[in-house]
Amino acid sequence: MRWPALQPRTARARRFTEALWNTPIPSGQNRYYDGMLYLMSLMHLGGEFRIWEPR
Repeated sequence: MRWPALQPRTARARRFTEALWNTPIPSGQNRYYDGMLYLMSLMHLGGEFRIWEPR
């Protein structure tokens, strides 16, 4: 069974996940790149980040 980090099993993981979840959405001049890093980190922690290999 896959355990995404958004369902933390330890207190340390819970604190980290809550800090990331409560991080404000990036804004300002560099919001595109910062926003993509923010999105990818949430996808990774949620277990939805996948690598699509070429056929």
